[in-house]
Amino acid sequence: QQQQQQQQEEEGQKEEDDDDDGDEVHNKEKKKKEKKKEKKNEKNNKKKKRQMVRWIPLDVDDVTRISLHNSKITQKPQPQHLSPVRCVVYAGEVLYLPSLWYHQVSQRGITIAVNYWFDMHFGLKWTLLQYLEQTSKAMTTTTTTTTTTT
Repeated sequence: QQQQQQQQEEEGQKEEDDDDDGDEVHNKEKKKKEKKKEKKNEKNNKKKKRQMVRWIPLDVDDVTRISLHNSKITQKPQPQHLSPVRCVVYAGEVLYLPSLWYHQVSQRGITIAVNYWFDMHFGLKWTLLQYLEQTSKAMTTTTTTTTTTT
């Protein structure tokens, strides 16, 4: 009986030692994961450094104020034919402008305008483009589909 007790005690001691080793291994793995997370966060923070976009104090109706001689605009074909694009957005409609497009807005009457800047660093630009293309196709097919009866 004493031998059995001794064996049981020794086995219990071995199990405790094994558990301690398991805890040490677990803690080491946990520390490694934490270090990886920290490095990843540092990389992401470096990538996310924001760049300031300068405000362009131009009136789109006064194109004569744009100097075509000292500008990158001259790299484009026929800069003298530049003209603003005008559109009217009615209630319930949405106007999408690609990131960094210069635009001016004026409202009539009581208006609620929502301006949302989407950070394109996360790669959803392609998804958004696909969504817009599919939506415009769906809208085009529903408006152009006509039925004729004889």
